[in-house]
Amino acid sequence: MKLIPAFIFPLLLLSGIKLTGQVKTYDIFSYQTPKGFSLQKLDAALFYSKKDSKSYCQLFLYPASASLGSPETDFDENWNSFARKSEQGINDPETRETDSANGWHTIMGAARGHYGNKSFVLTLTTLSNGEISFYMASVFSDQKYLPAVQEFTGSILPDLSM
Repeated sequence: MKLIPAFIFPLLLLSGIKLTGQVKTYDIFSYQTPKGFSLQKLDAALFYSKKDSKSYCQLFLYPASASLGSPETDFDENWNSFARKSEQGINDPETRETDSANGWHTIMGAARGHYGNKSFVLTLTTLSNGEISFYMASVFSDQKYLPAVQEFTGSILPDLSM
């Protein structure tokens, strides 16, 4: 399975994608519900999933928190807590891209892993403006889910007035 071009996620976050899902809120964010996905119970994060008999996709949005001081430190902390799982073949990101716009720094990392006999791609994107930081992640086993990942990621907007 090919990794997703890392430049896609920051572009989506900064673009005005028009979506048809219902607008919802979580923590300081508004987002579009991903079409065909089910909201799952997870205390630590917003979690949507979709699966069929041969593939699956999981979408996560974690609450905003105080920045640790730099976007790189924020990303490393998020990667280590969410993605780094040596038993699934994931250590450091295979790709890592950075971007910045409007005072926000974006770092996106991706890696391939395996769970049982099933391969998957994991992406994690951290956004930091020096004061607050947040991240979103996706785990999917088939590239057919890439449009849903892109739409969900691109729909997330923080409300900084809170």
